[in-house]
Amino acid sequence: MKGVVVELYGLKNRSELNGQRGYINKVVSRDPLKYEVNVNEKQVKVCNNYLLKVYCLGFPCEYWTTERMNKNDMLMKYLNSVKNNVFYVFVESNDTHSTAFIVNYKILEMAMEKMTTEPLLRIYGMQKSQEEVKLVFDQCCANVPDDLSNPWFTDLSTSRLLNILSRYELCKDSINLKNLNFEDYAVVS
Repeated sequence: MKGVVVELYGLKNRSELNGQRGYINKVVSRDPLKYEVNVNEKQVKVCNNYLLKVYCLGFPCEYWTTERMNKNDMLMKYLNSVKNNVFYVFVESNDTHSTAFIVNYKILEMAMEKMTTEPLLRIYGMQKSQEEVKLVFDQCCANVPDDLSNPWFTDLSTSRLLNILSRYELCKDSINLKNLNFEDYAVVS
């Protein structure tokens, strides 16, 4: 179970944790089933019925990049260098660095087809090369906690994932898709 990524929901006493994502460290008790979950580097004990499964899509180190620049500059750099009718650019940042994931939307479609529960997705960058490991789609991350340190991952809600997929189905215009990708971050940031 260690490394399985979950989203917390339905908590009444600790409602500030609802919607937060983390990964399971260990089983705390079996009856009732309770886990210790790492949420933003804090350990939280949570019953199983307050956890949603999050699918994880891990990319070898050749498919993502981290640079010392701000989020908008990173986004524009990669939006201007890819085919926007094929790739979606995800960008996350912390105080000093930004990370870009350049994802073929067909991979997002494949992930969506394989999900058996509500489509919650975490895209993360693995430290290993594609010669050591291929693209990973699973319920857990390959190398906990290294692959889950910020900003090396990005989380997608159900609505955001469905929005991205539907726009690629409905629109084939590269310039329009590029502008929509940019607007996603102008609103979120």
